[in-house]
Amino acid sequence: MWLYTPYPTLFRPWKAVLLSSLIIFFILALFRPFGIAQVEQKQWTIIWGCTAATALSTSLFAYLLPFLFPKWHDERHWTIGRHILQQCCMLLSIAVGVWGVNSWTVGFLLDWNFLWHCVVWVLVLALFPTLFFLFLNQNLLLRRNLKDAMAMNELLLKRLEGGVANPPAQPEKVASADSPAAQPL
Repeated sequence: MWLYTPYPTLFRPWKAVLLSSLIIFFILALFRPFGIAQVEQKQWTIIWGCTAATALSTSLFAYLLPFLFPKWHDERHWTIGRHILQQCCMLLSIAVGVWGVNSWTVGFLLDWNFLWHCVVWVLVLALFPTLFFLFLNQNLLLRRNLKDAMAMNELLLKRLEGGVANPPAQPEKVASADSPAAQPL
């Protein structure tokens, strides 16, 4: 099943935090969706607050949770299904942050109906970047696996051409230029 296929964990989590925050900032600043254009005085406060909520939530899921739960985030067991579950939880936490920022900035009370709107806004806004990075990372994993497989095939071919049926039990030590074994006879 597709959800159980391996998926790479974040190699450089700071890039995920930075890219997602920049994408959200530019989308909000350029298009001013979801009623931001209707707020006259505090547009930039909302934009910066939503960007901060995104950065904080992404940092939580990129740094703190892998630190607290290393077995869950072990790359050997990380799958597309786990990644999608984590992304959904992260998007929900971003929505809660956006809800809090907007409620505080505009002066709304913490209204459950408004939370529902924030969840929908975040899902609409995050759908395409999330899917883009999902497929991009899957392709990066496929390239990495292909490179490893090609290196293994090349090693096997060299061993077959050299007549070595089985690899040595211990790797051979390479003599350095200063060692007596490396000196000419």
